[in-house]
Amino acid sequence: MIAGLTSATLAIAASGANLPAGRSSLGLKIISGPRGGRILVARERGVSNPIAALRSAVAAGGSYFDGPPSVKSVVETTDGRAAYAAFGAILRGTPVVGVTIVALQPHGGAQVVAFFDRPSHLETSLRPMLASLGTPNIGSSAGGANGRAEPLRPYQSPDGSASVDLPANWTVTSASEGQLMAHDPSNAENAELGVSISITDPHAGMGAQIAASSGGILMPYDPDPGSAYVGLTNVLSRRTNVSPNVKILKQKAFPSNNGRFSFIAGEETSPKGVRDGFLGDVGVTPVMAMGGYLITVTMVSGPLKKSPDSVATLAAIFESYHVNGGVRAAQVNAHQQETIARTQQIIAGIHATGEASMRNAAASQAAIDRSTSGYVHYLNGSDVIENIGSGSRASVDASFAQNVAKSDPQNFRVVPMTEYRAGD
Repeated sequence: MIAGLTSATLAIAASGANLPAGRSSLGLKIISGPRGGRILVARERGVSNPIAALRSAVAAGGSYFDGPPSVKSVVETTDGRAAYAAFGAILRGTPVVGVTIVALQPHGGAQVVAFFDRPSHLETSLRPMLASLGTPNIGSSAGGANGRAEPLRPYQSPDGSASVDLPANWTVTSASEGQLMAHDPSNAENAELGVSISITDPHAGMGAQIAASSGGILMPYDPDPGSAYVGLTNVLSRRTNVSPNVKILKQKAFPSNNGRFSFIAGEETSPKGVRDGFLGDVGVTPVMAMGGYLITVTMVSGPLKKSPDSVATLAAIFESYHVNGGVRAAQVNAHQQETIARTQQIIAGIHATGEASMRNAAASQAAIDRSTSGYVHYLNGSDVIENIGSGSRASVDASFAQNVAKSDPQNFRVVPMTEYRAGD
C-alpha cells in the first residue's frame, strides 16, 4: 500500500503540480487540475463560429506557451455551436498535450477552455479536470440560469484594453486600462469589471505614514479574497456614512500567480433593509514594498428580488468581460518606462541641485576667504599691491602701497578686497 501511494504521489507531482508557469497570463483564468494538469479559460470576442474562435485562441496561445500550439485534429458538433480539438505545445521548454473545447455563447463570442498536461500523465489527469468544471461543454452560466438574458451589445473601452457586452440602455461610467464600470438606468444593477483598488497595510513598514500623506485607503492585509472584499466594502462604506451588512455565501478559490484569487457570491443588506446580490472574482496580491497591496474586483450586482431574466442578464454581462492582453501588456510597459524616465529625471535633478550647491558653497567659501584676508590686512595696516603688467602681488604697508600706486598708476595698483585671491 505504501509503495502504491508513493507511486501515485510521484505521478501527480511529476505532472500539473510542477508544470512551469506560462509566459503571460493576461486575459486567462488558470486552474490547476485536481490530479495534475492545468486548465486555461479564455473568452474570444467577435466570432460567430467555433472554428474561428479556435483559430483566434491558438494565435493568442503563443503568448502563454513558447509559441502557438500545434492543433492535431478538430471536430465540430452538428449544430455548429461547439468544437473540440487536440493540440500539442511547448511550455517553458516542457512538451505538453491537451484538449481544447470551444463553445459559442448565447450573447456572442465564445468561451475557450484548454485542458493539458505532460504526455505521460494526461490520461490520468484529464477526466478529473473535466469533472472539476462540472461539464465538458463549459456552457454559459447565463444560459443555465432560470431566465433569458436580454439582448446585449458589444462595448469596447476607448483605449482598446477591455470589452464587455451590455444592454442598450446601460451607461458606462468608466473605461480604461482594463477597467470597466457600468450600470442600468435605475442604478440598481451594476458591473464593476477589472477594478483594482490600491490599499496600504498600516502595520507593514511605513504604511501608515504613506497612506496618511497620500490620502489612500488604510486596511490591514488579509490574504483571503472573501474576507478582504468584506473588509474593503466596510472601509469604503464608512467614508460615505453607510454601513451595509455584507455576507459571503459561496467562495471557490482558484490558483493565481500573484497572491490569491476566488470566485465569490453573496448578499449585501443596506441599513434600510434593501438586499442586493453580487457575484464575481476577487483577487488579493501579496504585500508589496512599503506596505502596499491591491484588491482586484470583477463583480456584477443587483437587487435579489429581480426576475430570472435580470439574473441571466447580469450573468451574461459578467461572462462577456474580456481583457485584451496585448494592449494591457503595452500599457503596463509604457507605465514602467514612464516611471523609469521620471526616476531618471529626479536623479538628474538631484545631481544638478547638488552641483549647484557645491558651486554656491565654493563661492561662499571664496567670499569668506576674501573677507578674512581683508580683515587680516586691516589689523596689520597692510594692503595688497599688484604689478599691472606681470600680475604679481605683494602684501606691503598700506601707506607705502598707496604712495606707489599714486606715483606710478600705469604699472601699479592697490588690489580691492573683492579681488583678493588665495594667498593674498
